[in-house]
Amino acid sequence: MNWKLDHIVQVVRDLEAARTAYRNAGFNVIPGGRHPNAGVANELISLADGSYIELFSFVDLAQASPNHSSWAIFEAGGGLASFWFGTQDVEADVAKLRALGIDIEAPRSGSRVRPDGYEVKFRLAVPSKRDYPYLPALIEDVTPRSERVPAYAEHPNGVTGIDSLSILIPEMQLVRNHYAALGFSVAAANVRIGALTLEFAASTQSGTGLQSVHLATVSGGRRLLDNAGLR
Repeated sequence: MNWKLDHIVQVVRDLEAARTAYRNAGFNVIPGGRHPNAGVANELISLADGSYIELFSFVDLAQASPNHSSWAIFEAGGGLASFWFGTQDVEADVAKLRALGIDIEAPRSGSRVRPDGYEVKFRLAVPSKRDYPYLPALIEDVTPRSERVPAYAEHPNGVTGIDSLSILIPEMQLVRNHYAALGFSVAAANVRIGALTLEFAASTQSGTGLQSVHLATVSGGRRLLDNAGLR
């Protein structure tokens, strides 16, 4: 599997307030645009490692669907929602995941209209978040990725990329089995995918999935992004 971290999604209640808060925290924040007929808009923070942070919100509740995968988090006040890996062949990857017995939707088309009117297009597929909180959503670009993701500009706070993701799971064995079957390096409770480390912890709580993101900095230190925001 030729996967690479594409982006993580931080759901926020107030997109304008979130933009201001992240700019005040030393990030360059670029308007991403709107997803047509979904009541959704986003702001993007591009990083030097090629990934980005997506600040996501429902901005037109008349168009928003409570069936959207991020609606419950939005209703609860916001927080980390998902992590996405880029792929060159989402159809083939979905077939491989289904061959392992994983419940993942069929690939579907998506788009976003930038503030300048350009429509970026992509294909995506999302596994069941309830059953597979440890697996990424997948995205394959139709239009060039450079049109979807703003060019990186150095952030005043020194953040350069995403070092690791911390994810709560019901139990570890399925995680090991699935990632090993997909050809990734599995050691204890960690999975290595390129330069990214996925750190897993078993939990008996009802809440599973992405809990925190460790951001690399130019100084070699790390910043923490979790459900409470940036620290």
